[in-house]
Amino acid sequence: MAPISTSNPLRWVEIRILKMPPQISSGQNGGGQPTQNSTATQASASREALSSSLVLKEIRFVPPMHGMRRENGTLEISPHFSFETKNGTGHYEIRSPLSDLPSEMVDGLELEVVLEGAAGSATLFWGDQKLTYRHAGPKSAFSIPCSLFADIPDRIAMDVNDEIRVTSFCVTQSREKAELPRIDPGLFVYHAPLGAKPYYVARWDLRPEVLLFLFKDYAVQDRYLKRLAFFVEKIGFVGRLAQNSEIVGLHGWNAHDYRPEDLARFFDTAAAQKFPLSTEEMELREVLIKEGVILKNGTRFLPGKGAIVSITQESPAYLQYRFLAHELSHALFFTDGRYRDLVLSLYQKMTDDERWFLLRYFRWMRYDVDSSYLMANEMQAYLVQQPLKDLEKYFPGTLGDILAKEHPELTDAIHDYMRQHLSALVAIARQLGSYLQVSYGFEPGRLYRVK
Repeated sequence: MAPISTSNPLRWVEIRILKMPPQISSGQNGGGQPTQNSTATQASASREALSSSLVLKEIRFVPPMHGMRRENGTLEISPHFSFETKNGTGHYEIRSPLSDLPSEMVDGLELEVVLEGAAGSATLFWGDQKLTYRHAGPKSAFSIPCSLFADIPDRIAMDVNDEIRVTSFCVTQSREKAELPRIDPGLFVYHAPLGAKPYYVARWDLRPEVLLFLFKDYAVQDRYLKRLAFFVEKIGFVGRLAQNSEIVGLHGWNAHDYRPEDLARFFDTAAAQKFPLSTEEMELREVLIKEGVILKNGTRFLPGKGAIVSITQESPAYLQYRFLAHELSHALFFTDGRYRDLVLSLYQKMTDDERWFLLRYFRWMRYDVDSSYLMANEMQAYLVQQPLKDLEKYFPGTLGDILAKEHPELTDAIHDYMRQHLSALVAIARQLGSYLQVSYGFEPGRLYRVK
């Protein structure tokens, strides 16, 4: 017997049975004719064979599944699922996808989508919320935690071109509750207001070693990451743990990115100096240890694997997308050795004249310009955070104007630089864009698949 609580994610019990061939004795005597006793024996054996011809092979609980999926040559379809095709477009729909489920179960459920075939896009409708997913082909998958949105929808639907084959479109419990969800970063922009929660954390589905933090607002993000930003990147503070009184009036960053080496060095330095970290910084440290980004060895902290990036809900949607592209490029720089080598090579080949504007702008931003590693990393992020078609306007019209406003004496030099050397930056951006397209199906300005 297996007791089942009302909160158990059980929708049905699956029982598998093997059909066994009957094994009945002939019951014949030496003369080949059945005797009265042998006839009775044969009848008894027949009844015995019938009762043993079915053998229980397996019994298991099957978690809830609303929708459809093809798995191991089997097509599963639940109630409330429908499909139709019209004018070359397939329409998949799950009605009442979370009906009859206890509220405590919803947090553990995800929409699972798997697509195969030619590159294209899928349009997803979560109730009235519309999302577009970019399928790079030949096979791609993504999932959406049901807790990501504020409302439980009356339907979840998806439209795809007939050239794209849908092998899974279902709401199911696909992970343990203790595990972080793996999502496309573009979903952050759709996340319900965090309310009392300071942040939401997940893993990047395409590079699961990267942790994605969505903070409630800039103030909350600062409590977790501002001192770290000054320790890692800010001129005059690099390698030093600043007191709150030193940085309270200074700007940190609107979005963040860090590699394991710098995270471990920050917490290791704090431990060695017995520096009083904030409650939020200690909480961050424990999350990083639990998820393997940093490691604890006695009283020491060592680099683990991956990286972290963060944005906030306070940023408007268009800036969230821009910040995501920027910060995700940093995560690729930290975790993809081939991409990092390409960036460093391109930066090293630049002439001093081609680097002039970058160094002046980053110095004004208070970056540690003496670190060529940091400068190369920031260069690539500023080059791929927007579409290539916008680059020739963004650098002179936005970054150039910002620097000229702060340093009017550089106005003519900035104009000369853009006229003579902007083409070199565009050429580098094209090479980086080619790598992102081939390796991930990305393009500059969109390092995520959902928008």
